[in-house]
Amino acid sequence: MLPIILMAGISVCLFLSVRLMYGGIWGLLTKILASFMFVTVGLVGIIRDQNAIILSILILLGLFCGFIGDILLDLKVIYKENNDIFLNSGIFSFFIGHLFYLVSLIVYANNKIELLTPILISLAIAMVLTPIIILGGKKFMKLNFGKFIWQTSAYSFILIFVSALSIYFTILNSKFMLIAIGLVLILISDLILSQNYFKENQENNKILIFFNHLIYYAGQIVIASTLFLI
Repeated sequence: MLPIILMAGISVCLFLSVRLMYGGIWGLLTKILASFMFVTVGLVGIIRDQNAIILSILILLGLFCGFIGDILLDLKVIYKENNDIFLNSGIFSFFIGHLFYLVSLIVYANNKIELLTPILISLAIAMVLTPIIILGGKKFMKLNFGKFIWQTSAYSFILIFVSALSIYFTILNSKFMLIAIGLVLILISDLILSQNYFKENQENNKILIFFNHLIYYAGQIVIASTLFLI
């Protein structure tokens, strides 16, 4: 477990170094490696422990969607003329990935936790927080979502819903703690990412880029690590 996680961490450090110093195609190639490594962590976890195979495959599919989304978002940086296509595709890929994480949470919780109340409360939290974050971001952080407002809102909703549900499950059963930590880290990284993408003159802010990717990859690696423990 530890060697493959360590390799994933090293690949992230390599990517961040190249991304911040050079960017471009080399940034994309090292990002592909870093993202491939968190999928590999998940694959090794499934191979090591073949219990709960359906649950493991659901989490792995979520990781794979993250891998695809990572590539699409970096292609947006390289091929600026196709910005809309790559950004929309990337958001969609991450949205689908979180649907897989959502289903995996429900499958994992089945017969362990009563589902209806946590789901309803988490939905209510997402319904309240999503407009607050979107409207607050526009007003107080000067974010301009423009034509991506609906895509961003839909993704924010599923992200908040799944994160809230994982936290609720963790309160009821500590076995959900690791995946909850991973999902919350991804939520935090996306809040940082929104400033890169939707705030004027922040697209190349290296501090935001560093913390966004560092927190994001930590989240995905943590989620992948759960496959060793299911």
